[in-house]
Amino acid sequence: MVKIKLIRQGAKKKPFYRLVAVDSKKRGKGSFLDLLGYYHPQKDKLVIDKKKLSSWQEKGAQLSLGARKLLLK
Repeated sequence: MVKIKLIRQGAKKKPFYRLVAVDSKKRGKGSFLDLLGYYHPQKDKLVIDKKKLSSWQEKGAQLSLGARKLLLK
């Protein structure tokens, strides 16, 4: 099963999130299938590739809770 979720990156107290498609059976944060966008909360900047996102959702990918809340914003 493929999930669309947020991966936290950045320095301490300076978070930066990537919106990625990952295989839920694999462990860890290192490998992902596709980069769909990013979110920078300090600048309140959200960039998403809508074509890739809709393509993954058509293939059956499910949004995680954090990704769902961010996309509703």
